[in-house]
Amino acid sequence: MTKNMTTAAGTGAPLPILIKAAARFVSKDPSRRVLNGILLDAENKVLVATDGRRIIVIPAKVRGKTRTIAAHNIKEIPAKPAVPRGWGNRGSEAEKRIRAIKKGNPIRDSFPNWKMVVPAETVKHGTLDVAASMGRLATEIEARKDTAGTIWVLVSAKGLFRTPLDARFLMDALKSLVDTGATDVTYETSPPGRYEWEKPETMPAVLRGDNGTLAVIMPGNAGGASGEPLVFQQE
Repeated sequence: MTKNMTTAAGTGAPLPILIKAAARFVSKDPSRRVLNGILLDAENKVLVATDGRRIIVIPAKVRGKTRTIAAHNIKEIPAKPAVPRGWGNRGSEAEKRIRAIKKGNPIRDSFPNWKMVVPAETVKHGTLDVAASMGRLATEIEARKDTAGTIWVLVSAKGLFRTPLDARFLMDALKSLVDTGATDVTYETSPPGRYEWEKPETMPAVLRGDNGTLAVIMPGNAGGASGEPLVFQQE
């Protein structure tokens, strides 16, 4: 059983890349203003984003006060911002955008307590072949791109269970884990509960990168999933 770490020094990836990785999980619902941004948690040294159905926690070297930054300008941030000579004059547009993000453009509402969502302990079920799974997901999403609503896929560990997950959510999670520098990704769930119906396929899926980044995705209805499941390597 694994205890989830809630503090870390950082993944080593540049802050703009980490922010873009977190931005995939930000809610686009304007009525949920506090979820329209990314939490910069200075106490636990992490970035956190959620839309209420999934959440990502990324170790980062957060400085200053804890704050939630609006995400609407994140797409303008260059993936690898140039740091030209004359940094002291702070004149380039890239520098201005990075400074604006670091400052915060804060959302004043309180961000939800993310520690209440991320399982305190998990059971590891296996290790995912990230490249192969992303290829499978891309094929599945393309083949069913005209499908109305959610595209469900099944995730399994050697046939022990079959968890239905949103294919696009799973792809976003894997992309963000890779972007933050994760090379190995494990599939985990909460340990069995006291209720009979609390089985792995009904529990939130936890994807944990070897760099400390983790994503949690809520499972869906098994009746909406089809095809052969994505299988994790049993260890």
